[in-house]
Amino acid sequence: MAHKRNRNSELIELLGEKPIAFNPMLARIAGNAISGLFLSQMLYWKGKGRDTEWVYKTIREFEEETCLTRNEQDRAKDAWKELGVLEVVLRGMPRKRYFKINEERLAEVLRAQLARERRQYAENDKLVCRDQHAITESTHENTNRYSAKHASERMSDIRSGVKALSKKLSVNNQEHDPRV
Repeated sequence: MAHKRNRNSELIELLGEKPIAFNPMLARIAGNAISGLFLSQMLYWKGKGRDTEWVYKTIREFEEETCLTRNEQDRAKDAWKELGVLEVVLRGMPRKRYFKINEERLAEVLRAQLARERRQYAENDKLVCRDQHAITESTHENTNRYSAKHASERMSDIRSGVKALSKKLSVNNQEHDPRV
């Protein structure tokens, strides 16, 4: 029996390229996915060249890897420079861009983002908790109101049923009573 290939494996093979690792937190920190993708790729290449501190990538190489245009690369580079995470220098002739990630600053920025997200989640949890409490109280009040009304109506129905049954039994008893 021939082994059936996994459709996903076939699609990956057809793509012919390795996927790029992307960290969404970097996008949230920089404010856009392009900057997140840019630094994710820089982190991938860090330490893989001759110089373990600096990453050298031409605009064209970077565009081939990420599909980011020169303009998108420049905006992403500027965003990370502004945050103090990325240093860029031009070396050699013709000039080439070299990038250095300030790991300490990146760690600070990541910790600050995590703290912001934790606070945000905690605030959201408080709001959800408050909303759930309000919903529970409202549901409880409505249930009590409905239950009391419904119980009263049901009791009335039961009383009517009992009366009707009593009458019927009374009539049946009179029909079968030899004394009558």
